[in-house]
Amino acid sequence: DSTPFGSMSGRDARGPTELYECKASHTLSGVHGMSMCRAPSASTMAFMTEGRGPAQPGSAQALYRQATAQLANEDGNGAAHSLRKAIQLKPQFADAQVLLAEIEARSGRHAEALKIAESVQRQNPKSPLGWIVQGDAHIAARSYGQAAKAYEAAFDRGRSGLTAVKLHGALVHDGRAGGADVRLK
Repeated sequence: DSTPFGSMSGRDARGPTELYECKASHTLSGVHGMSMCRAPSASTMAFMTEGRGPAQPGSAQALYRQATAQLANEDGNGAAHSLRKAIQLKPQFADAQVLLAEIEARSGRHAEALKIAESVQRQNPKSPLGWIVQGDAHIAARSYGQAAKAYEAAFDRGRSGLTAVKLHGALVHDGRAGGADVRLK
């Protein structure tokens, strides 16, 4: 099972970015730059836990790690359940929220993914993260105009290549190819 989100958080080596090995040759509905990604490999899982020590059983971090393992075993429902429990224990656990939003959007529960995005935005309104999550949920729902608005808000909060590519893809797919090139210059 694939996800349209790629490295949603825009972070280099933490959180959902490290959970997926993106395959650049795959695209979502032909949207250039929207990479499709797969669950983590065994080597990625080993890297994720290396040097971090054991998480306390029942802790939010342990539940998050459990969710990543469940995703690796293609158990999206189990992963979503583990992530919800992690968020109950640690309500501002952004990595768990982002991954849960990915699962919800991939499962067609776009409204749930958007609620999570709004929660991330409220927790840290100056960060582009919540806006990227919102844009990705709109992409999954094929609401490209709404996705472009969310990516523009993210881009305004923190310019990055990832956000620029996502914004460009949403604008092109929304039929605003000319505006996409001008906006990103």
